[in-house]
Amino acid sequence: MPTAPPTRSPRASSSVFSRARDAATLLIAFAAVLGCQPAPPAAEMPLETVEVEAADAIDPSNDPTASAPAGPQLAGLLPQDVPADLPIPLPASVDDFGRAADGARTVTIAADAAPDAARADLRRRAAAGGWLGGAAGDGALTLQRGGATVRVTIEGGDRGGSRLRYRY
Repeated sequence: MPTAPPTRSPRASSSVFSRARDAATLLIAFAAVLGCQPAPPAAEMPLETVEVEAADAIDPSNDPTASAPAGPQLAGLLPQDVPADLPIPLPASVDDFGRAADGARTVTIAADAAPDAARADLRRRAAAGGWLGGAAGDGALTLQRGGATVRVTIEGGDRGGSRLRYRY
């Protein structure tokens, strides 16, 4: 009786294929590792020096995107809880802010104006902004508007300017 030729199971052929594939992958990886050698160091090449002409002078006054501030400005940021429209002599800059020992908030402003001129400017700005008040016995100004009260002391500052300490 004739017998049928033996058949291979799909597992056996896929296992042989898998082994052959793994062997080929290893052979390629091994060849790649052997073929990789570090590149030889680059030869020192002298840098070429080239003479350049001076660039054209740039005049910022011709820059259409630049704009000068309109009038005197305040440099720096005031704390968020400062009363609205606080009268500040300008030009000036925020010098310091924080809390006093009793918990009151303070902001110190460095103004360009001398103390007497800063006091006059402060009074003018306060009146224009609806602030009421006057001088305290110690030379400080007490300003009030709505429910806000601000006490301002003014003293001499650097380079002939003044320092205004607002307490609110």
